[in-house]
Amino acid sequence: MAFYGSSSTELSVSRASRWSLVACVCAVVLSTVATAQAAQTPTYKKIAVLMFKAQNYGSTWVDATTVRNTVWLNAKSSSAFYLEESFGKWALGSALSTSGDVFGWYTVPYNDDGHCVQSTWSTSAKAMAAQAGFVEANYDALIYVTKATGCPGRAWTSGKVVTVTSGFDAPTISHELGHAFGLAHASSWSCKDSLGVKVSISSSCTVTEYGDFPVMGATTSYHMNVFHKGALGWLASGNTKDVTADGVYSLYPVEQPTSYAQTIRIPRKYVNNSPSDYYYLEFRQPYGFDDFSASNAKATGISIRVAPSYVYKGSHSYLLDATTPAITSFTDAQLKVGSTFTDPTRKVSITLLSTVGGVAQVLVDFF
Repeated sequence: MAFYGSSSTELSVSRASRWSLVACVCAVVLSTVATAQAAQTPTYKKIAVLMFKAQNYGSTWVDATTVRNTVWLNAKSSSAFYLEESFGKWALGSALSTSGDVFGWYTVPYNDDGHCVQSTWSTSAKAMAAQAGFVEANYDALIYVTKATGCPGRAWTSGKVVTVTSGFDAPTISHELGHAFGLAHASSWSCKDSLGVKVSISSSCTVTEYGDFPVMGATTSYHMNVFHKGALGWLASGNTKDVTADGVYSLYPVEQPTSYAQTIRIPRKYVNNSPSDYYYLEFRQPYGFDDFSASNAKATGISIRVAPSYVYKGSHSYLLDATTPAITSFTDAQLKVGSTFTDPTRKVSITLLSTVGGVAQVLVDFF
């Protein structure tokens, strides 16, 4: 893939002097995160789980209680995850039972012939579940739990259907439901300059499909990145700050609701005078499912990603290694305080000035 040239350097003394007073004032004025929005009734995305196996192969490898706890009921369930990361806007529900709609195990009248889950299996399972009140049209997503040979992995999604063949856990379910809700993976770009040295952004970048750390990348319990939150409609109008002019801008953590900016978005490329993709800047702090330590790179720096507008929710996002990519891995990809990311083709530099009081102060310079 072909993208821009770059560098990532330490903040110079002259630049630090130039903006130190501004950064200090901003840090004092914006020393606390805005209070959480008033409690609201979430939109419930209705989920059904159908468990079935072929007549010649497979086992009832997870029980209904475990499924209900994992999807709906536990404090660390997928429902609790979506409720927190959506700022109370979404949760997982069901159509029949307040404790979650789980159907099966059913033994379908077919043999496993090595072709994974065929439509005849699921059609048969749905017919059996219909006897217990299952109506497919009542659900926003279906989760098939089975044990079949020939499958591409332990879980995958096609349309609104998630299929799990092993490892029924909340991060996996949350990840696959993200696909069912229309999202692609949170990936990363690893870039090299003309000499083959790793840099933050360049004209030669390769994709690591699961290279980002949130749930849609590495299948963790970490909040979705801010592009995905925006794509699913969870951000308020003031949460995205589009920047096209020099200045110092405040960036608030992505985990809790606020009326302030939770992403600074800088147009990176234009097509017909309209941005075709952006740099998305994101700041995180330890909270809830984002249970990393305060000293973790995710909490002490800002992440820089490339992604299109929110309306293209089925597009990938790409995390950049904004700090010494030639030396370290993506485990510390965040831009550190006092460091600068530069895109010489777009002619923009991004400097993290401070993270005082749980608010990041970011200097954006166009040159």
